[in-house]
Amino acid sequence: MAKPKKKASLCVEQYSMLRGLGDTKLLWRCLRAARARRDRCACRGRARRVAAVREERMSCSICSCQYYEKTNALNNVQALDGDENFSVEEEEEDVLSCVGDEEVHCVRSKFAALSLPFTAMLYGHFAESKEAKINFSLNGISTEGLRAVEIYSRTKSNLDDALILIEYGLEETSYLLVASCLQVLLSELPRSLRSPGVMKILCSSEGRDRLSQAGHASFLLYYFLSQVAMEESMVSNITVMLLERLKECSTERWQKALSLHQLGRVMLERKIYGGTEHYFEAAPEYGHVYSIAGIARAKYEQGQQYSAYKMIDSLISENTMVGWMYQERSLYGVGREKLLDVISATGLDPMLSFPCKYRALIKVEEKQIKAAVLGLTALSYVLDSSLHLKIMEV
Repeated sequence: MAKPKKKASLCVEQYSMLRGLGDTKLLWRCLRAARARRDRCACRGRARRVAAVREERMSCSICSCQYYEKTNALNNVQALDGDENFSVEEEEEDVLSCVGDEEVHCVRSKFAALSLPFTAMLYGHFAESKEAKINFSLNGISTEGLRAVEIYSRTKSNLDDALILIEYGLEETSYLLVASCLQVLLSELPRSLRSPGVMKILCSSEGRDRLSQAGHASFLLYYFLSQVAMEESMVSNITVMLLERLKECSTERWQKALSLHQLGRVMLERKIYGGTEHYFEAAPEYGHVYSIAGIARAKYEQGQQYSAYKMIDSLISENTMVGWMYQERSLYGVGREKLLDVISATGLDPMLSFPCKYRALIKVEEKQIKAAVLGLTALSYVLDSSLHLKIMEV
């Protein structure tokens, strides 16, 4: 029986395969299943990691406080305390953080909101969740630094703060501090990707290595980032860099196939045909047969229509017949051959939209408007109601 972590990976793989269908409910089901299995895996190992998490939690606190000390944050704290326009939180200060004989009054909910480790400490199953006084004397934290963090907890974190903190967290390889900062960077997507500082951390090879040392350079992270970037712009340098990092993080066959295919798509959009064929030719070695269609499209865009047709024709003859293969060949055929491929594609896979649209276009040219609209309407009910807009365009 597959382990929960492996099952989660299978769910993400399923998501990547079904994404082309555009079925939102189905995709959400895949993602929820992946998350449920990851959570189950995390729960099973939680008992063994309690001591490590507790130590790292304190490390996160120390790093945060040392950052404020090193950047002279105490001056900012004093300025805020003296600012008449700075309003103290209405929520009651219900936690005392102690360093020696000195005390810092804190708002439990605000401190917990700084990161998941603080949430676990103050609202989880740790002893601190039931204590009104928490002693940090043995953790090397100064009162000034702790007071700075308390002020920080009552003000909204921003991108600049996160970038400075993550640099310190990466230097100290503090897993939880880096995780907290990544949450801020990800919450600001896609805007944060335009920041040079964020690009340096997330997009560069050096940044990926540093994240890896802190335990955060995962395939899932870069899969998510690359999808966001591709939705913003298929041809941007940011998209290319994130996909290259995705390829570097790929370990399983399907991950390597996916990253190579996505790079091929981007190269095709950028009209860099040498790169397009390089990546599309590499992807089938890991089982991504559809990438051959990408090579054919690159040849077609370079004026090699017959070569594209023959490539897909060979693909059909060498593999089990699948609807998308006939759909791809129909793109390069003419006349009756094109129509026959469209009909064959629909017979093998009624969910394909291009054959239905093409037949509708033929009917429109034959002045059979009603038949064309009825055909597209039937398809829209099967696939997605948003196709009604496409019907209006036709």
